[in-house]
Amino acid sequence: MQTKDLKERNKKENKNLKGWEYLIIFFNIVLLLINIILLISVNKLLKEDNQKEQITDSERIKQYNTVFLGDSITHAYDLDKYFPIINTVNSGINGDNADMILTTLEERVYQYNPTKVFLLVGTNDIRDELTTKHITKTIEKIITSIKNNKPNIKIYVISVYPVNTNNEKYEQINMNSVGNRTNEKIIELNKSIRTMCKMNHIEYINIYDELLDEEGNLDIKYTLEGLHLTEEAYQKITNILIEYLEEEEIKIVRETNK
Repeated sequence: MQTKDLKERNKKENKNLKGWEYLIIFFNIVLLLINIILLISVNKLLKEDNQKEQITDSERIKQYNTVFLGDSITHAYDLDKYFPIINTVNSGINGDNADMILTTLEERVYQYNPTKVFLLVGTNDIRDELTTKHITKTIEKIITSIKNNKPNIKIYVISVYPVNTNNEKYEQINMNSVGNRTNEKIIELNKSIRTMCKMNHIEYINIYDELLDEEGNLDIKYTLEGLHLTEEAYQKITNILIEYLEEEEIKIVRETNK
């Protein structure tokens, strides 16, 4: 009788034990499914993150808005060609001098909320027979006004480019684009602008020296008529200016201009 009761008890305990085993197996299966779901979700998130990263250098670059500010030399600069994908604004106006730019900053700079401004001005000021001191002071006022409007903006001041009054192109087309401009006056102005930039902690970019021939004039291959520039000149200028862009911008410009 006792043996029979013992068998019944063991049978009951074995039954209970199997119940726990089934429960443990069930929970293990549930945990496995949860882990699988989590793994799938994590992989999906990682994939989405990678896609966002690849979104592109071009998408990230859209945060950079760069204004090129100046006169006809800037106006003729085909920014879409030389700085593809990058958000550039050409605020060059034919005939402008520094005083004209100073009074039009709202529509030519501020409305675009730029992160960078490249300023090239001064050659028409020499044409207008303004003094080096006046021109430099006005450029300083432009810089101060832009900084006051957008304190974190990066401003680059480009040297005034050289001229050439003695080349064959100039004589053949009989144009007086150069007028009273001389490289002596331009050198004096560039020296003054460079000093002013140093005092105001503004980066000055010397492109003047890069465009000269062996005689110290604007190289004939870089000019249309002694003052304005050829596409070859703009390509050379672009190769210099891209060094002042953001790393992502530099990469794309270089790849596109190969």
